[in-house]
Amino acid sequence: MATNRDYLPGQEAFYHETGDIYKVKVLETKGDKKWERYKLKVLEIIASEGPTYHPEIGEEFPCEKLRDVSAPGLWHLLDR
Repeated sequence: MATNRDYLPGQEAFYHETGDIYKVKVLETKGDKKWERYKLKVLEIIASEGPTYHPEIGEEFPCEKLRDVSAPGLWHLLDR
């Protein structure tokens, strides 16, 4: 369920990754035609059931992936 939508700094979205859902604020967008790259800040933890590290509210983290790639374990930013 990937999206081609680019999020801009200041916008809020929902970060989804393998059982984890966080409401986040986009701090930076550094993507290009090939990559999605963001720096995000956690505003709320909706679910934290995934096997990886779980950030705290207020924590900032970078994320990147190839555009238009959808596979289990990859993160997605969505409007909900």
